Amino acid sequence: CGAVIELLDAAGLGLTDTALDHIADTTARAALARADAICFVTEPVLSGADTQLRDWLPTVNATATVVHIANKIDLAPRPADPPQPAPLYTSAATGEGMDGLKHHLESVLDLATTRSGDALGLHRQQRRCLLQAASDITQATTLLADAEEIADVAELVALDLRDALDQIGQISGEVVHDEILGDIFARFCVGK
Repeated sequence: CGAVIELLDAAGLGLTDTALDHIADTTARAALARADAICFVTEPVLSGADTQLRDWLPTVNATATVVHIANKIDLAPRPADPPQPAPLYTSAATGEGMDGLKHHLESVLDLATTRSGDALGLHRQQRRCLLQAASDITQATTLLADAEEIADVAELVALDLRDALDQIGQISGEVVHDEILGDIFARFCVGK
């Protein structure tokens, strides 16, 4: 679909024996809390610890969909009595089930949306940032439209535009608001 997906391995989750384990656990929990989807990968037959971890994941991030992936089906057959809800069965070694996993993740992350033939792949955080940027720009536009003099609202407009650029910067990964705001307000002949 043309979207970029960032995958993070939350290795170290639940390990707290050493200082390094504690750092890995804290980092893994923070990544889980920010995730749009959580891929929970296990072997085809779940252990009791796996079941507890799978059931615990939604408590860390209630908005993320937990996708249970039972890997290594090339080494072990699917269990006769699969866990419910049933996992997606895959084999990283043979590629079995990978197309189904890809389509499932596209659906979960709403990446199949197309506009004018081009794929638009925004995850929830990017969508939230874009909507907030639009709101900030609308607020700046309203301030300018209602002001008798631009100088009366210049600082407030600058703050709204800075917030909008920060939101867009979170999507693009680059923030250049000082230069852009300087160019905008240089044209209005008011201070930054």
